[in-house]
Amino acid sequence: MTGLLTRIREQLDDFSGVERRIADYLISNPHDILKLSIIQIAEQTNSSSAGIVRFCQKIGFDGYKSVKSALAHDLIQSFQTLSDDGSYSDISPSDSARNIIDKVFSNQIRAIEETGKMLDIAAFEDAIALLDRAHRIDIFGFGASGLVAQDMQQKLIRIGKYSFAYADVHLQFTAASSLTPDDAAVFISYSGKTRDIISCMRYVKELGVKIIAITKSGSSRVATLADIVLRVCSPEIAVRSGAMSSRIIQLAIVDMLFMGVAGKHYEQTQKSLRRSSDSVRNMRYL
Repeated sequence: MTGLLTRIREQLDDFSGVERRIADYLISNPHDILKLSIIQIAEQTNSSSAGIVRFCQKIGFDGYKSVKSALAHDLIQSFQTLSDDGSYSDISPSDSARNIIDKVFSNQIRAIEETGKMLDIAAFEDAIALLDRAHRIDIFGFGASGLVAQDMQQKLIRIGKYSFAYADVHLQFTAASSLTPDDAAVFISYSGKTRDIISCMRYVKELGVKIIAITKSGSSRVATLADIVLRVCSPEIAVRSGAMSSRIIQLAIVDMLFMGVAGKHYEQTQKSLRRSSDSVRNMRYL
């Protein structure tokens, strides 16, 4: 399945007992949902019609009818490029090299496509505007997200944006102390629950600095603290030594932000990129 069911899967840890039963039923029986009334769904999940409506609203819809409509759209557009049930595919001990290649590529493609469908365009435009007008941009992330932060810094400095990336918690707080309301901060955390990231976000927010968060869909402290939230859709599976698809989609978001900011000053961007390329030309073998 596409967008809707992935969004529900990513929020499973945020649901109450009743909400979790509803979520599990939707994930396990997507085709049946289209044929059942709200009363029938309530009976199947041992809940109530009001509970179904509240669940639909929690995942971002007006009510049950809009969820059915979104699910129908997803089912029509679904395609079997992953495992037989359309879910993300984990690696198994018996997989051949070909299987591993197919599964990893399919998972990455799936993550990018699903994020593209659910990305909040207004939030994306606001993020571009904030980065464009910011005097300085500080980017924060740990682990694999720290690598994404470094990639974002590398891209921004090539077009003349004053930016820094920090993966060490002490450096993060030290650097954040000099931020002003004229600057911007970008926090990258797939889980949205990293303790040190949340602590630094609170500190930056107290300074009056606008915050962009790149995190997974659903509610989290990171999403709550941010002024602009860019939600990625990439359920992680058991084997995730390199954070796998979540890292890839975070990098894609960074690429989109870079293109958005660069496009606002196209002529100047071209000059900056040429100077950047020329500066390292002599470091290459001919």
